[in-house]
Amino acid sequence: MAAAAPRLLYGSQEELKELISKGVLLNMGKTWFSLNKNGEHCEMISAAECLIPIASIYYNDPYSSDYNSRFAMGSYLAYNRKFKIRVRTQFLSPKTVYEVNLVFKFIKKNPSDEPPYIALEYKLAGNTKFSIVHLADEREDGWLMARLYELTSESRNVDLEIIFKSSKDYYSPVLVVDGIEFQPLEKVS
Repeated sequence: MAAAAPRLLYGSQEELKELISKGVLLNMGKTWFSLNKNGEHCEMISAAECLIPIASIYYNDPYSSDYNSRFAMGSYLAYNRKFKIRVRTQFLSPKTVYEVNLVFKFIKKNPSDEPPYIALEYKLAGNTKFSIVHLADEREDGWLMARLYELTSESRNVDLEIIFKSSKDYYSPVLVVDGIEFQPLEKVS
């Protein structure tokens, strides 16, 4: 297993299991790894590790640590919503169905503003049609999570590419992307 950052301190196997169930940073702080209650692997890849800007029109450095990211590099500020991700997992549980989620927030002009209507257009590389996700769930950590699709992992490693683009005739605040998350749904026989 890749080294944890910072290094894990524990006195027993039970303490180690408790630490990992809460989540630890691996891969030089670019991957968040945890175990769910069934002992299945959960993995979140940071935006800095997997995101490729298509066009950055506002800043030379589009990353910010102002939004409580769990990752040292911070979150990606997607001003024009045009970006793609190239995700290479390392720690998935084999023969498990995973949902793939985009973890993000919106920058609001006023904190009292209502949450914006969410419309994210995306497609898997190689597909010709874009899909649209309209809903997002708020997570316990304050981030939003949009479910993109499901996949079955045949091994610990999955390599995929997703392309995002701006929705036509739709304005919203800046999208702050923290990463791509793989959450296990069920074991496959």
